[in-house]
Amino acid sequence: MAAARERLQRGHLRRSDRRRHGPFLAEVLTRDHARPTLALLDTSVRYQRAPSAWVGGDGTWTDRDHLLTHAHTLYQRMLCPDCGRTLTECGSGAYNVQTRICEPSAAIQRWRKENKDPAPGIVLFAVPSEAAADSPTVASAPAWWREKYGTPTE
Repeated sequence: MAAARERLQRGHLRRSDRRRHGPFLAEVLTRDHARPTLALLDTSVRYQRAPSAWVGGDGTWTDRDHLLTHAHTLYQRMLCPDCGRTLTECGSGAYNVQTRICEPSAAIQRWRKENKDPAPGIVLFAVPSEAAADSPTVASAPAWWREKYGTPTE
């Protein structure tokens, strides 16, 4: 085990080391402190680049990069396809449902309800209404932000 740890520190791993350490690292990725690493691995997978390339590496795939992406794949398999939580967490007890209204989505849904047959190619996106300038969110923005970006009605 000490030899494997030493190879890992140097960035060199045998395939058998990857199989042994991959599940452990996948479990580590479930912890809250691993969120930045998960974001890095998600980005790495999305752009098909070595994880080390995002933190100053030359882009060459090392054994450590292969181990991390293998652990990321194992981690993804541990997630519930419905809610995105780990399967262990899904079966760990009762949950309550909380709701909130997404105002931009509600505005788009209202528009779709009122406009049954829109022209081809119409792309919908929500923009703040004039009433949004008086909203607590904009009103609570720091003065420097309001000066730089203005209010939605400007």
